[in-house]
Parts: sequence; structure tokens; C-alpha cells
Amino acid sequence: MKAKLLPAAIACALAISGCATPYQRDGLRGGYNEVQLDKNIFRVSFQGNGYTAPRKVTDFILLRSAELTLENGFRYFQVVGITDETVRTAMPLPSTATTTVAGNQATTIVNGGGFLGITFPSATQTIVCFKERPETYAFDAKFVARSLGAAYGRSVYIPGDYGPDGEPIKPPESAKEAEK
Repeated sequence: MKAKLLPAAIACALAISGCATPYQRDGLRGGYNEVQLDKNIFRVSFQGNGYTAPRKVTDFILLRSAELTLENGFRYFQVVGITDETVRTAMPLPSTATTTVAGNQATTIVNGGGFLGITFPSATQTIVCFKERPETYAFDAKFVARSLGAAYGRSVYIPGDYGPDGEPIKPPESAKEAEK
């Protein structure tokens, strides 16, 4: 009985989702979350739904890492560990069988059936943040935030930046405004 409900549950979840996971805090359709492990070490995750491209998960986890770095007063970050947590599943497709009886002979024709493959991309990375550029490779959080933010039409608050009028840019007043 439970096995029959799984495809229906997946179909309902996909119908509710309707589209790829947006850049948002983890919710019904997926999103990002983070855990601070030390003063300058964070574990950042992003979980997509069945409509989310794996590349978008990679971009969003980097974007969140850059924002988190800047929000905590750092400028650079290194990715010191990454785990692909993608889930792949198959949903059985419905089939119909039609049987025709002619005299003492029966013919059955089956239509449809098979499986639909669904991928839920997800990744977790651990980052170490720095105020000064370390001697080994590190991402510039301002650069990453600007470039990936622009690629996805997202304005990103970067502490210490100045607007066109020469005045410091102020942080968003609410989380809702930050999502714009």
C-alpha cells in the first residue's frame, strides 16, 4: 500500500513545486541553509527540487557562501569540503491494458507504463572564511556575490559598498526585502 502512495506523493510534491527551486531559505520547495561550526567555519547546503538543474545548485551554494562570508565580516572564503547529496528516483508511469476476446482467442495490448526518472540535486559544502586573502586559493566573496547575484537577477547587499550617489549602501530592513 505504501509503495502505491509514493508515486502519488512525488507527483503531488512536483505539482506543488511547479518550477525550479528559487534562491530562498530552505522550505517546501528546497533552498539553502547553513550551520556555523566555528568563528569562521560554516557548513552551507542547498537542496533543489525535481525541476532544479544541478548547475543552479552549485551556483546557489556558492552565492550563499559568499553572502554568509560577507555577513560575518569576512571577505574571502575557501571551500574545504563538498558533498554531492543528489537523490535520484524513478516514478512508475501508468499503463493500460485492453483485452479483446474473439471466439476462444484473447489478445491483450498494453499501452504506456515505464518509469520517469527524477533527480533532486543537493549539495553541502564546508567553507573557511578569511578577512585577508590567504596564500592558497580563495574565492573573493564580493566578486562571487556580484557575479552570481547578477546572473540570477538578484541584488546582493555587500557591506562597505557605495551607491551611485557616493553614500554607503544600507542593508535591507527585512528578510523579505533581502529576497528581492
